[in-house]
Amino acid sequence: MDTIDHCYYVTDCVCVAWGNLANVLNADGRSMEAEHAYKAALRHRSNMADVHYNLYVSVSSSLTLQIFTKNSAFCDGTSQYGVPENLTTG
Repeated sequence: MDTIDHCYYVTDCVCVAWGNLANVLNADGRSMEAEHAYKAALRHRSNMADVHYNLYVSVSSSLTLQIFTKNSAFCDGTSQYGVPENLTTG
């Protein structure tokens, strides 16, 4: 294996390692750290479609969780639509 082939091999290993770490972090619910690891993988090799997809899924599910958590602040004393009972009409 010459030097250039070795560099490509090492770069591929680093990308796969960052991607695998990101998947583990994401599965563990550590989405901010997973996002960092996905982006690190893409810095090494930006054409990894699976990492792009996993990053999208991770970020979108994290945003959905944040929105759901924010909207569930009215869990007590609200109508079925998340509006406080004292603000509903009829």
